Amino acid sequence: MANLCWCGQLATCRTSWTMNNPGRRFLGCPNYLDPTTNCNYFMWVDVELPNQWYQRRMYQLHVNLRDAQNELRNAQAELVQVQVSIGLCRFM
Repeated sequence: MANLCWCGQLATCRTSWTMNNPGRRFLGCPNYLDPTTNCNYFMWVDVELPNQWYQRRMYQLHVNLRDAQNELRNAQAELVQVQVSIGLCRFM
């Protein structure tokens, strides 16, 4: 059975990456950013992590992954600049 929010839309599944609920999935109204709907539909899909140690660890792993992805993007952009400067690549 599909979960409909208070405004009749199909609730979408998202993942929380707050420090208190890292990696925890929830259902919410797809119009949550629209101030005219005032739907405020919200329902947790996952159970809460067992304690603060798990919460902090999961959050830190997420931050580490995000930082590593940013570093990789920066390195890739730098590589393209080097390739362009030595003539290996004609365009970016």
